Amino acid sequence: MEITVLLAAAVGVLTGILVTWFSRRRSRLSKADIDRIILKRLHLALDAADAGAWEWRLGLPSLRASGFARLLDADQDEQVNVATWQQALHPDDRDGWQRSFNDAISSGVPWTCLHRVISRSGEIHWLDARAEPIRGADGSIDGMLGICVDVTERQNRQQRTREAARLAQEVGETAAALTALADEEFIWAEASESAVRIFHCDRASILDCTDDRDLAATIIDPASGIATSNHVAGLEGSHFVLVPVVIADELEARLVLAWDPVAATPTSSTHPWPDEGSPDRGWIAACDRFAANIAIALVIARRHKAGSERDRLARRLQAGLMPTAGVSDGPLHVETIYQPGEDRLMLGGDFLDVIQLDDGTVNFILGDVCGHGPAEAALGTILRSAWTGLASTGDLNPAAWLAVLDQILLARREKAHTFVTAVAGTCNPLSGVLTYAVAGHPAPILLSDPGDATLANRVVTILDEGSGPALGLNSTMTPRNAQAVLPAGSALLTVTDGLFEGLSATGARLGYADFIGLVTRFPLASNKHALRQLLTTVSAINGGPLEDDAAALLISRPFISQPSNDHRA
Repeated sequence: MEITVLLAAAVGVLTGILVTWFSRRRSRLSKADIDRIILKRLHLALDAADAGAWEWRLGLPSLRASGFARLLDADQDEQVNVATWQQALHPDDRDGWQRSFNDAISSGVPWTCLHRVISRSGEIHWLDARAEPIRGADGSIDGMLGICVDVTERQNRQQRTREAARLAQEVGETAAALTALADEEFIWAEASESAVRIFHCDRASILDCTDDRDLAATIIDPASGIATSNHVAGLEGSHFVLVPVVIADELEARLVLAWDPVAATPTSSTHPWPDEGSPDRGWIAACDRFAANIAIALVIARRHKAGSERDRLARRLQAGLMPTAGVSDGPLHVETIYQPGEDRLMLGGDFLDVIQLDDGTVNFILGDVCGHGPAEAALGTILRSAWTGLASTGDLNPAAWLAVLDQILLARREKAHTFVTAVAGTCNPLSGVLTYAVAGHPAPILLSDPGDATLANRVVTILDEGSGPALGLNSTMTPRNAQAVLPAGSALLTVTDGLFEGLSATGARLGYADFIGLVTRFPLASNKHALRQLLTTVSAINGGPLEDDAAALLISRPFISQPSNDHRA
């Protein structure tokens, strides 16, 4: 973009010179008049590009500048010199600026330097400086001729993108920590501590829903009820964000993020938004999602507290609230991955879990609740927890598991049209026999590499024999079991549709068929971090993070080295 602006500026200057030349031929303007016209046109072009041009000569402190005073917040170009520029530099950028400038002078190479300057009002601006060396008649470096472009908007946009990604990741990671806590006091303590770390505030407090103290709050997001305030009675701070924690449409409490007043210096920041504005949508969405994580954790904790069961099923339900791969080293290797949709910064409905019985049998489930949000995430947690209890009893019947989950879904869903797709199965570690059932979900993929585990001999089989209707459709059809064999050197891959609903290299939807083609060429069975690399590849093809939630489960059965017959000492 900056190159385009500079070209536009150059074209403007050249056009001005030509027009002036033709005008001189007609009206016989004096050289002084022509110089003024050229200078005026140059200033107009630089103003349009939000840029400034400058010339510096070796041994001289002054700069011959055009439009550069505006970038350094000086009164006029005649007052701009090297010291003016250096004094305006951000303290953290001074050494790098001086070092790169000196290196360019000594080596005679073009100079580029992205740096910050501080205006007299304390505002920070980003400047992209570029210059070419000026050589004397003997070829030695005599000075620099350059231009600076204000790229503050670009840098701020990139910073917001990076910050949104950080918030999405860290807020998502808190869900597991919060839902693993069964005590409400621990949940609030963990939430307060995490909020300080994630949102970079000075402290976080919890206000009970019955607290009627003076908040002096202004709603900035009507959908979530998030508000800001400069005063909250009884709490220290100069800026506050009040985030409602809502359960079943009822206000449970307010999470209050507080920032202390600090001395007004160019490098200090009391809160993450401008004084004249409000937090951006990504920041607000992260707060809303964080509050939803707290609400989900509280609901789960209360359900556990209200239960009287203390047997193995209750313990397994508590331990299996979040996706875990509790499979020890053995004949079967298990890898799981889960990534919420980045675009929405919302809770997702994908769920998965894997457990290993005492005899080494591996049971698994992967599901997708339609829709996104706290209600869908809570429903997925309920189904996953119920499956954990079913699969822990030793009853190796995936179709029966799905039938029970269907009844739970019909009884516990909030909306009549909510449905769930799922695939469940069990795998014998010794024989490799796989029993599975599919409820409206993308069929599992069996990747077999007979003889050597190289991609050249790979056989891809779509396991669609156990397919049935999705859960929650009130269908008269019932899930049914199917069987396959997982040979040595093969792998079973099952995914949610978020992994193949992104874009392909052509800009169209990737689709299930093209995704299968991609998997065919991917070294899944022998790669320790195969799913992470697969997700990275699909995201790269998509051109960025996937919009929808993506979850995947990989069960591989590696080749087992035969013991040697050589027993020599």
